[in-house]
Amino acid sequence: DADADADADLAIIGHWTDFWWTNHTITNDDWSDDWGVREVHSWDNDAKWVITLDADEEAWAPGYGKTAWQTSDHGAWWYCDGSWGEETPEAAAEAFAAVGVSDDIDSGCGGFDWTEMANYLSITGSWADSWGTEHYIDPWMWEQTSTHWETGGVVTNTWTVISYDDDAGYMVAQNDPDAEWAPSLFSRFDFVWGDDGAWFYCQGTYDAESAEMAETAEAPDPTDVESGCSGFSWTGMSSVY
Repeated sequence: DADADADADLAIIGHWTDFWWTNHTITNDDWSDDWGVREVHSWDNDAKWVITLDADEEAWAPGYGKTAWQTSDHGAWWYCDGSWGEETPEAAAEAFAAVGVSDDIDSGCGGFDWTEMANYLSITGSWADSWGTEHYIDPWMWEQTSTHWETGGVVTNTWTVISYDDDAGYMVAQNDPDAEWAPSLFSRFDFVWGDDGAWFYCQGTYDAESAEMAETAEAPDPTDVESGCSGFSWTGMSSVY
């Protein structure tokens, strides 16, 4: 590995989920995602780029590629694969320069969007709960679609994610301003995985006046999915795929 500071770790090391629901694990040695593994060749944290090698001859574009990243003041970051499939690191750098990558998040990646990354969230995906409600969850939003108990019409509620801790198993989100219950207030969702790959959640707090109050609210009991959610059962979830 080579870097402007040879002792510096690659700045984007971590476990991440992108906007397209692809999971990434990045180390000083490899960048792996749901589609394969690329070897990390070199990087420059100051210039915010990394060159990788996809050595799999069966891959879509085996060879060297150069990826740029950029960050924001609120912790989000984005990446752009500006080149790929090149025979040498130098060729990858030249191809990247020819693309004309810019900092424009919406179209600066060769005319396409940069890809947004967030801390890994294990419950990302499309799910159905034991009550028939459909859930669309990612690091930015939790959306539920169900049938109204009285009118029979379709009801969609959306929570905007404020923060989460996947290891601790909870998320704080702001309620939809058009929600029937506690509009624009804050909820805490706790979640726990079962032994068989299923998972459960408890919305133990739904009307906190601030995100901080929701986060510090008393947590439900994750060891009791039968009655540990304020005396009720946790809601079971299964993948719709």
